[in-house]
Amino acid sequence: MGSDPQERAKLRIATLANQLVPRASGATPPGGLEREHTEAPRADRRLAGKIALVTGAASGIGRASALRFAAEGAKVLCADTNESDVRDTAQQIRNGGGIAEHIVCNVSNATQVEATVEQCVNNLGGLDIMFANAGVLGSLSPWTEIEAEEWAPVLQVNVVGVFNCFKFAALKMQQLRGEVPGGSLIATSSVAGIRSGQPNLRHHRSKIKRRK
Repeated sequence: MGSDPQERAKLRIATLANQLVPRASGATPPGGLEREHTEAPRADRRLAGKIALVTGAASGIGRASALRFAAEGAKVLCADTNESDVRDTAQQIRNGGGIAEHIVCNVSNATQVEATVEQCVNNLGGLDIMFANAGVLGSLSPWTEIEAEEWAPVLQVNVVGVFNCFKFAALKMQQLRGEVPGGSLIATSSVAGIRSGQPNLRHHRSKIKRRK
């Protein structure tokens, strides 16, 4: 295997998909990796009957989480700006016998996030879990060499994006449940929010904001 970090990450995700997504006996797992599987009865899985919306679901933590939620019995709406890869995430879930859809969504755009939440409710039947995972790294140039116009997009996705996801998910959960509490709002932070450093100060600052 080469030293390309993206190729190593793809192999790890393929392995995780193979381990976590239940599938019919004899089906070929994602990535072509074979593994024995015994699917637990749906009612015995921790997220049986739940509906999850995962942003940044085209790759990495988002894809792995969407696969895991599905393996635990949830219906999943996979959202990302990368239409091709997020469609593949949803397809991997369906190939394993799960229920999933995909949607293109830029979390920094409040209108798109609101529409994504509506699609989740309309097409999958509700919303129990919002996982605001989408995030961007930005340029690795030293912070003293960038302009405000380059700083802003990172904060828009990594900070405002989480606000948008939580706001519209919470409003919808309240509408669906009335006085009955329930629902989970989850965000991905980073070690970058604890240990700052050069060169990407924008990413570090945005992750600190997620921990507030």
